[in-house]
Amino acid sequence: YRIVYVGANTPVDDLLELARQHRPLALMISASTQMSVHALLEKREALRASVSPIFYGGAAFNAQPHVADELGGHYLGSNVIDALPRFESLIRASESQLDAADAGRKVANP
Repeated sequence: YRIVYVGANTPVDDLLELARQHRPLALMISASTQMSVHALLEKREALRASVSPIFYGGAAFNAQPHVADELGGHYLGSNVIDALPRFESLIRASESQLDAADAGRKVANP
């Protein structure tokens, strides 16, 4: 995978605009504090509308994995050994859903 690090404390709106422009396979957001999670929750609707699937990790999500669901994303786990296979599985499922939707559109609009 090609990874682009956009920096710590990147505003959510800026991150989502980059995603709209570049259409990455996924976004990954790490939060180490509850204050960071609170800031993400304030942007919940924008995060849920992301053009790319969003994956969450970090100490704050390790303590409250369910918050990733509230944000419309996926919690990857508390370590990279667990996170990578989960990421790959979820990406494959996401790609399959997109392929099925594209096939439906092609059939509906020959």
